[in-house]
Amino acid sequence: MRKIEATAHPVQVWAPRFFASSYGDFMLDLQRAYKEWQNEDIIWLMPDAKKVIRWKTKRGNFLFYEAIVPSKALNSITIYHIDKDGRIYPPFKSFTGLKKKVGSGLYKVWLEKQPLRHEAPDSVAVLLPVIKNGKFCRYEKKEIETEPGPIIPFAGIDKDGKTVLSTWPPPYTDMLATISPDIESKDYYGKLRLEKLKYKKGDNIREINTVSSEKEQKGKAISVRIKWPEPFDKFFPDGGTWDLLYQHEYMKHLIRKIEEKEIEKATQEVERYIKVFTGDTNSFLEKTSFAPKAMENKEALLIEAKYKYGIDANNFDELIKSIEFTSLAAQRVKVKRIYSWLGYFWWELYRDISSYKNIRFCSNCGSIISGGRSDRIYCSKEENIKCFKQRQAIRQKKRYYKNH
Repeated sequence: MRKIEATAHPVQVWAPRFFASSYGDFMLDLQRAYKEWQNEDIIWLMPDAKKVIRWKTKRGNFLFYEAIVPSKALNSITIYHIDKDGRIYPPFKSFTGLKKKVGSGLYKVWLEKQPLRHEAPDSVAVLLPVIKNGKFCRYEKKEIETEPGPIIPFAGIDKDGKTVLSTWPPPYTDMLATISPDIESKDYYGKLRLEKLKYKKGDNIREINTVSSEKEQKGKAISVRIKWPEPFDKFFPDGGTWDLLYQHEYMKHLIRKIEEKEIEKATQEVERYIKVFTGDTNSFLEKTSFAPKAMENKEALLIEAKYKYGIDANNFDELIKSIEFTSLAAQRVKVKRIYSWLGYFWWELYRDISSYKNIRFCSNCGSIISGGRSDRIYCSKEENIKCFKQRQAIRQKKRYYKNH
């Protein structure tokens, strides 16, 4: 297993339920959410909403503050707070349960993963808030139709015979170098629609969802969705978009540039993404420090409150109900706000570059390594124990044959 280190600075990650391009109309909805945010844990973006509505609900042992913000597209955003030691609030749901800590180095692990593609369903079930008489009433599961597209041209089959390759921009066009496959494809192909295509397999007639373009009536593409392996299926619940796939590959491309000593050019590109995904804002001391710490160790927060802030309490419940602590928790502090876990991965890479870490690919297993001597080419024992043991076994085998 790869070791994940603790993060160094408190950040605020705005993680959408449905990943959206950072260059499209969704960014207007996101700006509306930024503007209306008042320390909520979840922001619901709902097109049929007429005004901002706020409420709180209890989920398990946690009290969640939520709000609906009128928007153009449907989405929900969970606002995660990660303190300087990597503790997270609200706790992050993973395949191992509720994680109370999210470390840095996640981008390295993500870049080693490859997603699967599967046929897109007609709709997805989503739990949405129901509003009556201007107030939150309940949650209700609803089927939401999936949006078609974008269309990305087929480019062949990889040498493994199992991986389907795609390309953008289309090779038969004179389009400029890509920035956002999602947006550029929609601009190029125009309005898209979802169609059922019937085909015969053996003695059976089957159907498959396809996407067709208003500009190219004869052109059709299979409607696909992306699924990431664990744990990143929890970071991107809907799989993400082609922009996510593009930046997954482009990030690896920039690391190769760093490896080839083209550091200045690679750094400029990483900084460009940082400007898109991150910004400075204010948050509350309650979420940036106290809540993450309490998730891991309530006693530690009691001790900190007593010796750092002079608030003496007999237990945790007494502490959080005290006027002194409530006032302190409401104080605002500066934080780095990041859109999506993809933005968090770019931010991690930027931090590694900014701290002059040597970033490269392991010559044995291909994993991303950083730090250490500039001529280091292999994973350390702490980074990847499997790779370390494999090289150790090879060395022992060579010594054995040399001595016999």
